[in-house]
Amino acid sequence: MPAPAPAPETAAAATPASVPPPVTMAALPVVIPLRDEWTFETLLVGAYNRFAHAAAMSVVSSPGSMYNPLYLYGVPGTGKSHLLGAIGTALSKGLGDAVILHTSGARLSRAVNAATLAKTMAEIDKKVADSKALLVDDIHLLGLSDSNKDALAKIFKSFFDRKLQVVITALYPPKSLGALEEALKFSFSKGWSVDLKVPSPAVQKELIVATADRAATDFSSDELTLLHEKLSVWGYQDLSLWLRRMAVFKKKREDASQPCALADLMPLIYEPLLGGVTEAPKEAPAVKFVAPVLTGSAEPIAVIAPKGKEGVGPYAASFFYEVGGKNGFPQTYRHALWETYDPNQPFGIPFLIGELCHRAGVTRAIVVGPPPDSPLGPRSAEFSHATRRILESLGVRLGWIPYTGLQVPAHFINAHLDFAPAPKKS
Repeated sequence: MPAPAPAPETAAAATPASVPPPVTMAALPVVIPLRDEWTFETLLVGAYNRFAHAAAMSVVSSPGSMYNPLYLYGVPGTGKSHLLGAIGTALSKGLGDAVILHTSGARLSRAVNAATLAKTMAEIDKKVADSKALLVDDIHLLGLSDSNKDALAKIFKSFFDRKLQVVITALYPPKSLGALEEALKFSFSKGWSVDLKVPSPAVQKELIVATADRAATDFSSDELTLLHEKLSVWGYQDLSLWLRRMAVFKKKREDASQPCALADLMPLIYEPLLGGVTEAPKEAPAVKFVAPVLTGSAEPIAVIAPKGKEGVGPYAASFFYEVGGKNGFPQTYRHALWETYDPNQPFGIPFLIGELCHRAGVTRAIVVGPPPDSPLGPRSAEFSHATRRILESLGVRLGWIPYTGLQVPAHFINAHLDFAPAPKKS
């Protein structure tokens, strides 16, 4: 089940006090397209989200007048992004698609950084002026710096001054993000803040079936029951990620005429992770990494590991290819970045990883998690979640390898699955 909401001080691990702007940066669109499948019609409503749903419906019926901003928070897997998307889709029916500024904290701050460097802030200012609602997912991942905080505060002020609706989501309650509120110059709870709860096990099964149906997977009813039994123990907060992995792996093994029922896949990519590893592994053996010979096009990839653990990066990359070869995954990656991060620095590392990957132009990233005895170690789950969300906003797919899982093949199979394109819907 999802972890409980982090303590207020934990939120600081995701949101840095200051993120230095990059020297160069490719422009990214500030707007993230709304997803067709995220609507009120596809949203299951129950005790876990009833108040949030009611507030969302009020916002749609009378935007900008009652709950402004509407602040939705809760742990991963509670449906915040779906509800935000449903609000955007409903508002667009009355206001028009072009005037809904739907974005994320990471995307918004990055777009402002790029525009500031390119001296094209006028384009973002015009987009803001033309928009009639602002929807920001994961506001806690807004990368603030001395050079962008005034421009970001101005964007929010523009919507409030015109009495236009603002909806934001976060993992944390407003009181945990006081520094962010101060920088943006408005209170997250001045309108209405509401938390989304973790659904009951029975509702989780309904959500698994509904999510699988929207993703057009071809899992049987018995397979979805098995998936529910497993994810109710651990992993439900990453439901969409697990469904995607299972669908990719099933199609791959089906094409290779290998056993591909969910019961065949679980022992390979899920069950080895259940026991967990409580002790740090032996130091990674010295490995001289040799990249596979490329015979065609290749996606650029980064390998990023904790500082002070020499050999971990090459070891992870070598094991990634070894496991991939044994399981028939294509070895088509061009290594464009080898980097490290400081696991003794508890603030802003996910943003740093995002900057490194974006500057290098990679589309895939293997990231080895922090050692358990480092300051970042106890926050590894939060760290991986923030890193995945930030990289997703950049179009980079993450292969996360826990430091204590460096010798567990399932983590590397999952990295290959996360890197692979999703199966086409039939």
